[in-house]
Amino acid sequence: MHINSALNTYFSNTKVRTFVLLDYHYFMIVL
Repeated sequence: MHINSALNTYFSNTKVRTFVLLDYHYFMIVL
């Protein structure tokens, strides 16, 4: 259960990081 929770946090952070990167690239393109 602890490992599952850790994996869930890792994937959640990865998803957020990817979203931020995509958002950043989109922002640069708009500029």
